[in-house]
Amino acid sequence: MTDLEARVQRLEDIAAIQQLKLAYADCISSGLSGGAEFPRERFKNLFLPDAIWEANHYGQIEGNDAIADFYAKVGPKVSFVLQYQIGHTVEVAPSGTEATGQCYVWEPSSMGGRAIFSAGTYEERYRKVSGQWLFERVSVYIHFMTPYEDGWVKKPWMTRADFQ
Repeated sequence: MTDLEARVQRLEDIAAIQQLKLAYADCISSGLSGGAEFPRERFKNLFLPDAIWEANHYGQIEGNDAIADFYAKVGPKVSFVLQYQIGHTVEVAPSGTEATGQCYVWEPSSMGGRAIFSAGTYEERYRKVSGQWLFERVSVYIHFMTPYEDGWVKKPWMTRADFQ
């Protein structure tokens, strides 16, 4: 592969990973809004079978089926969410089959009849299998998740009891 071909391949890989990330956000935003059914199979297929999803306040989930099930169970509690991903950076490893990425996330939502603001960061690992980029590990670091009326100064973190 020439230097130019390698550079083009790297750019194509970055674009494919960014599309993967946008598909993730679309599943969350469209599948958890307005009473829509969560697109479980579409979401599941964004992950490797042995993928890990973790969040600092929710723990770790292993396997693409379990990850999709987690979001499908959250669905009925959420009436609106719009996930904004900001500043997504991707670094493709020299192997061309592994990559890492990170971005910021801002997420207004409605849960349990309350307006909620959330913000955090994603750190991710991706793997290319049979020409397709998939999530290997998604780590979400939620900096705050708070009711609109309280704001992140008064109440920087909601507990599970807030949703019941």
